[in-house]
Amino acid sequence: MAINCGYHDDTDVWHSCADSAFWLRFILDSQFDGLTGDHPHGGGSGDPDPAPHDPQTSSPTPTPDDCHRFADVVAEIAGRNSNAEDFMNEMARTFTTANDSTIAEMRRNADNALPVGRQNFGDSGFKSRFQDGSSQVRHFVGGLIVGYRIGYEALPAMDLREILPGGTMADLRLNEYSMAAWGASMDPSPARYTATAGGPMYLAAHPGYMGLADLIRRDVCN
Repeated sequence: MAINCGYHDDTDVWHSCADSAFWLRFILDSQFDGLTGDHPHGGGSGDPDPAPHDPQTSSPTPTPDDCHRFADVVAEIAGRNSNAEDFMNEMARTFTTANDSTIAEMRRNADNALPVGRQNFGDSGFKSRFQDGSSQVRHFVGGLIVGYRIGYEALPAMDLREILPGGTMADLRLNEYSMAAWGASMDPSPARYTATAGGPMYLAAHPGYMGLADLIRRDVCN
């Protein structure tokens, strides 16, 4: 006995199993279960699915890695602070063991465990050159604060710590960004001209702490 395999489309045209359109419909129906009335492979009860699955909403949202989660929180902190000082203080009490970003407070709490309620981070999502298996978020923020409070002059001392036993090259590389490149320039500044020996020089606007999250995503995260 011959077996008819296929389906009738909306115009009552029969598509057999040998028709490529049949298999396209089969694949779509298999991937997106619940397409109302679409059962080209012979399945279905004949009743419309009362709750079709939406592939854009039914899939679980992947958990962000440490680096991108860090950048997202930095953006939130920047959005609710109106100056670099308040921003840096909240960065300290969010990502480190300190309660503000003063050097005295950072030193006092340098070796303490994170207080209850503060988020733990590792180094997932960081570029491989910045990974060492430890909390690179905490190290980044520490360097950022030193750069903000002391400036570029602190870079040799910070780097020396990473060259000595217990330090890592990943931390040393991260210092170049957190402290040297960004920490000393957290204050936003408007576009302006400045006087030089060769005449006026145009300086573009600098977003300071408001642009830090984007810089982290661009230069530190994978």
